Amino acid sequence: MISEEALHQLEYFKVLDYIAEYAVTENGKDVIASVRPSRDHEASLKRGTFINDAKTIMINADIPPINYIRDLRESLSL
Repeated sequence: MISEEALHQLEYFKVLDYIAEYAVTENGKDVIASVRPSRDHEASLKRGTFINDAKTIMINADIPPINYIRDLRESLSL
């Protein structure tokens, strides 16, 4: 695993902050903030496939006009 200091030097967290601006939910922002580089090649390829699929959907489909969705984790757990 790469050190937190190396990630700071690479401005990795600034990139995550930039990406998180596109998240609609607080949960999505939390997931983005928790992403860390992986040495697991197979997992990285699988995640890359998910990202490519999501990109294709966003390009080819209408994106719903949602500006914000509140965090529903607590409500759903009840």
